[in-house]
Amino acid sequence: MKTFLARLESYDLIRTTARLPSTTSGFQRAEKALKAILNDLEDVPEEPLYDAAIIYYSALAPITRYGATPLSFSRTETLTEKALVLANESWGANDLRTVHLNFLMGKLRYAHKDYEQASGYLESVAKRVNDATLYSHPWALKAHAMLVLTYSKMGEQDKATQHCQTIGRMTPWDENQEPDPIYRVNPVYPRTAAMGRRKGYVVIEFSIDEQGFVTSPDVLEYTGSKKFIRATLDALDQWRYAPKFTDGEPVVAQNMKVQMDFKLSP
Repeated sequence: MKTFLARLESYDLIRTTARLPSTTSGFQRAEKALKAILNDLEDVPEEPLYDAAIIYYSALAPITRYGATPLSFSRTETLTEKALVLANESWGANDLRTVHLNFLMGKLRYAHKDYEQASGYLESVAKRVNDATLYSHPWALKAHAMLVLTYSKMGEQDKATQHCQTIGRMTPWDENQEPDPIYRVNPVYPRTAAMGRRKGYVVIEFSIDEQGFVTSPDVLEYTGSKKFIRATLDALDQWRYAPKFTDGEPVVAQNMKVQMDFKLSP
């Protein structure tokens, strides 16, 4: 157990260092380190049960934290299923670590386009967290935001709207919190730009409304191709945030900025 936890601490250090400043090589090293840890999980003995649960949970937690997995979705899902068994047996269904793993499973089922199962996991997360805390825990906000997307994909717009409204009514865990990114997708590289080996970037200013949706996007700058603008706007339309709160009330967050880089591998 100590070896795995030491490797995870090393991964966290690499990942943190890579962000200051952001370097591609740093992120690649972090991804490689996490991939090795995940691939070695099958070698973790199941006894003592509590230790095994801690290791599986600690190894999988960065995937929800950073929004990406270095393994295939199917492989990650297999590990998460095992982690859920260990977590339920060790801590029970209401423990926030178990809830965290249910959220990850919901995201993986969403990625597989199995929206029915995804909604089941995510509804469970929202209910268990709301029942266990007196405030809106970040995982509840994340679950409601993912449920907006899931029900939209299922064509159940009424349910999607209900979860949007729930986000706006939630009591924040911080009376004056800034918007918290919940769900993001990268823009799709325009085919014609890729064929022409064109690269560039787009800088967008936007607002985040009281329900966590991106609104009023404004292109400040772009290079390379106008098609990068459309690809960026399409991606931003799918982004979801826990909204900004001021004095405990959700408010519109203005003057948010992001730069989308379009680069091709050598």
